[in-house]
Amino acid sequence: MSSNATAQNETLVNTFTANDQTMPAIAVLADGGWVVAWASDLQDGSGYGVYFQRYDKDGAAVGVETLANTTTTGSQISPVVTGLADGGFVIAWADSAADGDSYGIFQQRFDENASKLGAEIQVNTYTTLAQSEPAITALSGGGWVVSWESASQDTSSYGVYQQSFGADGTPIGSETPVNTTTLSGQENPDVAGLIDGGWVEVWMSYTQDGSFYGVYMQRFAANGVAVGSETLVNTTTNDKQQDPSVTALADGGFVVVWDSNLQDGDLFGVYMQRYDRDGHPVGGETQVNLYETGSQFASDVAALADGGWVVSWTGLSFDGGFDVLVQRYDVHGNAVGGETRVNASPLSTVTRPQVEARGDGGWVVSWAGDDGSSTGIHQRVFVPDIEGTAHGDKLSGTQFSESIFGFGGNDILDGRGGGDILVGGFGNDTYVVDAADDQVQETGAGQGRDTVKSAITFSLQTLAFVENLTLTGTKSRNATGNSGDNRITGNEGKNRIDGREGDDILKGGGKADTFVFKTGWDHDSIVDFLTTGAKHDIVDLSALASVTGWKDLKNHHMSQVGKDVVIDGLNGDVLTLKHVQMTDLSAVDFIF
Repeated sequence: MSSNATAQNETLVNTFTANDQTMPAIAVLADGGWVVAWASDLQDGSGYGVYFQRYDKDGAAVGVETLANTTTTGSQISPVVTGLADGGFVIAWADSAADGDSYGIFQQRFDENASKLGAEIQVNTYTTLAQSEPAITALSGGGWVVSWESASQDTSSYGVYQQSFGADGTPIGSETPVNTTTLSGQENPDVAGLIDGGWVEVWMSYTQDGSFYGVYMQRFAANGVAVGSETLVNTTTNDKQQDPSVTALADGGFVVVWDSNLQDGDLFGVYMQRYDRDGHPVGGETQVNLYETGSQFASDVAALADGGWVVSWTGLSFDGGFDVLVQRYDVHGNAVGGETRVNASPLSTVTRPQVEARGDGGWVVSWAGDDGSSTGIHQRVFVPDIEGTAHGDKLSGTQFSESIFGFGGNDILDGRGGGDILVGGFGNDTYVVDAADDQVQETGAGQGRDTVKSAITFSLQTLAFVENLTLTGTKSRNATGNSGDNRITGNEGKNRIDGREGDDILKGGGKADTFVFKTGWDHDSIVDFLTTGAKHDIVDLSALASVTGWKDLKNHHMSQVGKDVVIDGLNGDVLTLKHVQMTDLSAVDFIF
């Protein structure tokens, strides 16, 4: 993987924009697509309701935004979502009225077509006071776990509880407490499924570490039995460490991130701790944010396909307002590049951004920010750069925009969809171009003889170190060289081919092509010039100052040299028509 990823355009998720759309959640699905859920104010007719929108693997919306909750009385808020192994997904939320006493936790399962499987069900059994702040994760066995905070259930402020479900959606056992220490409050849980079929819960606990809030964790086996005891995550305990998030890594370990007050020298900063598959810390806690002015908070984390991970958070903007930021880490926990702003412009308000990894090694970030009518749900996809080796590689992109690096060897770089950046390096590289937004970068002399194969009109003028250009397809396109010695080949259409300066070899292709030759164009050769029939070719000499017309050309500038016709434009400009007889040429073969 390279040090960067290519950001796609920022898009608005919600189509209903009146009032607030807030509290986004994301889950990647088994088919490579993803689903975004959020809470929308007054859209379902009563307070907030939970809506979702699916996307395919190429980022195209599938269907329309859809109401998840069946009960609409009161408000349904704080949605969370997880993708299941069967291609479906589960959305859970907090409902203000449905369990008879303040908030309760409800969920709805959906199949791979986003159709409801059964009715929405209540997750919590204990209903006194509020059960809120749900979290959810899929398990490797096909089931899932929902956790939440419950008021006074453990007799001391809030405690964290959980309920697991089998692959068929049946509850496994009853709800169980997560935290062992019950003094004061244990709140804001998050949960991640581990590769061994178990899971890990994290939460914040008040005064347990001796100073306001601290972050704790507890691992569970696949059968729901606690593994070891609850453990303090943060090493620094001064002031507040709060609002944790957790993600499971491909090696069986996991990473926890949280917000810590006054630790980075100014208000809140974002910190993380990595663990191995046995729950042992790997290294120490690490500061994530580089920019420290003001508060950096509302962090989230997602494991990437390459074994690394990416952290998102909200921070004070350099130019006013707030920003959504991300920082990527490799499999060893080393920062990859610097922190990156996700939102296209500063935000006056932003809720906790959510990040989710995509199967191609990239990720998608969603957040609630300005949309012209209070807040709306935004998203941005990041596609990882593609890198070759020191040998010859064939590197292909996706429907998204990305950067592809060939490095050494004779590489073929094909961006496919999107506006791609193609960087060759040493070797005889081939760049496949199919969109006007594609950018070819070959920046060094002596790195090989390179070729652009283009399905669109293309010019080598800004590419001093690319020598060859070939048009592909059947549509009529233009091909323009640079100041070097180029070999330019047309396609099946009617092409306009201009070699420009340098000694160029030009080939038209199958139909009536126009070749351009001007003063200062040096020595060019056309190797397939057709002089007869409806498909005969034309040479545009209108900018060759030494030639005034057909008679002047024929009598003073054109001669038969062996099997070829040579046109002397004077001052060193010579055009050769290979395998052409002067007797076959007439004024209709030229533009003056």
